[in-house]
Amino acid sequence: MKTYKLILGLFAILIALQGCTKGIVEDEVPEEYRSALNIAYLYGSARELFYDKMCGVNYDGAPLSNYIQQVSALQDGKDYMDVSAVLERVEEAGVPGNELWRITVNVEDSVVYETPNNGWLFVKAEFEKDNSMNPSFIDLDANGRCRKVKLPVDIHRFVIGIEFDGDYHEYYNNEVAERIDGAPKLGVPGDFSVPRRYLIQNKWEMEDGTHMQRVVEIRVQYASNPKY
Repeated sequence: MKTYKLILGLFAILIALQGCTKGIVEDEVPEEYRSALNIAYLYGSARELFYDKMCGVNYDGAPLSNYIQQVSALQDGKDYMDVSAVLERVEEAGVPGNELWRITVNVEDSVVYETPNNGWLFVKAEFEKDNSMNPSFIDLDANGRCRKVKLPVDIHRFVIGIEFDGDYHEYYNNEVAERIDGAPKLGVPGDFSVPRRYLIQNKWEMEDGTHMQRVVEIRVQYASNPKY
């Protein structure tokens, strides 16, 4: 009997919950937001992992014996690099709306990385062991250490990110729906040495049941040596 009463009790709760949903009318998203597709801004970032290239410094200024492999705060040379981007809307048959959004991003040849504080220093001798980074050291001390190092920007492992207007408004709801032809994921290091395309869309359905979509092509180039 106890089992029987428990089942009846659960069944009654389910009926009550289902009954609470009746009569609820969702606010309809205005058409102007369902058809909107807007990029708020684009950002670029260079990243490096400094394996055994830094040392921690203790209170008396002597280097610690062990080099750290990676400091998370140093994965970005800056929060975002100073990049300039130009958006063009060009006709192209076969893409949604027959309109391609082409963004050309101009990046600097190099970026300066800086340690979080005086407790961490780059060590010139460690960079010279493999000569893979082509660094320029800034304000080296007598022991061949410094807080700043300039490194070339490599667009083969560059970070591009896109923020949509939807991130700032309750109705805007844009997204990257597809990375076309193996385009790298946005927001993490990827190969942007060739043009990359992404299908972006508004998540809300329009009155005809379709979604507002456009193809965005991102082209990254060095500002000192433009190729597009």
